[in-house]
Amino acid sequence: MPSTHVPSTHVQTAPLPPPSQAIRRFDRWVWRLIYAGMLGFGLGVAIDRGGARFGRVLAVLGAASVGLGVVLVVLRSRMGP
Repeated sequence: MPSTHVPSTHVQTAPLPPPSQAIRRFDRWVWRLIYAGMLGFGLGVAIDRGGARFGRVLAVLGAASVGLGVVLVVLRSRMGP
């Protein structure tokens, strides 16, 4: 039986340059906002259920932080490497 070897069609691409210091700082802040917001929201809901008034404020600030982080993820996806 003859061999039916098909040559590879992979295209070599140039590696992406490393991200600049400003991009790395931006990325860190995005994820800090998202994770801190999730923590704040969770704590705020738990505190609010305990009867403390500031729990609701903490939950709203946490949700706003997550929302801002998501907007920044979208902006980062439109930036170059």
